[in-house]
Amino acid sequence: MKNFSLPVLFYSNLHACDIPIDAFLAKLSDTRREIVQRRPKKDQLASACAELLLHRGLTLCGYSDTELAVIDWNGKPHFVPSSQNLPVVFSITHTAHTVAVLLSGAENPCGVDAEEIRNLRNMEAIAKKMFTAEELAWFDAQGRTSHAFFTLWTAKEAFIKYTGEGFSRALQTVQTAMSMQTDPHTQMRCAQTVDNTVSCFLRHFEVGSVIFCAALQHAAPLDMYQIPLQALQ
Repeated sequence: MKNFSLPVLFYSNLHACDIPIDAFLAKLSDTRREIVQRRPKKDQLASACAELLLHRGLTLCGYSDTELAVIDWNGKPHFVPSSQNLPVVFSITHTAHTVAVLLSGAENPCGVDAEEIRNLRNMEAIAKKMFTAEELAWFDAQGRTSHAFFTLWTAKEAFIKYTGEGFSRALQTVQTAMSMQTDPHTQMRCAQTVDNTVSCFLRHFEVGSVIFCAALQHAAPLDMYQIPLQALQ
């Protein structure tokens, strides 16, 4: 029996981790280990924990280790079609101190982003360049705070990760409609491209100074759970 229902968002806090990174590297697939070791030292722990959290999340959702499919980490990470035997899709994200994995049913594509709320010297200039007129109006109404900025930014990044386009899609073409009320059942709001050709649903979560945004093709109840680092070893 599955312990968690899809979709579900898992995260781990990496702050003040005293576990040697070798303990995590040893458990990675060869492909992921090579990717991690090519990254800057400051990013290696989060990068390593991304795969381990994914595996742990799948297990918590009732899938055994023998069912885990091979992952292609190029572009938007995905299960390799030739070995895909899971009716599951996923998206990963990490900051310097947090890693998160969003799991969803294969019929409900997803994307996730996380950012640490912080001060940016050029925040307003970025907002004017990347936000739509409606988003700028909402940003102004919120007092142009860092919290409001990263609420919008995570929504946009979750959207482009959901579509798989990444930054090949200009962020200013994504309309996150933060002024729209959330659905009372799912706590999600609609987002779409400015030309109305692509849409999805968004939900934000906050843990301390980190803000998360999950994107799903179809609105659905979504919960978030913390997985301790010790459970990833």
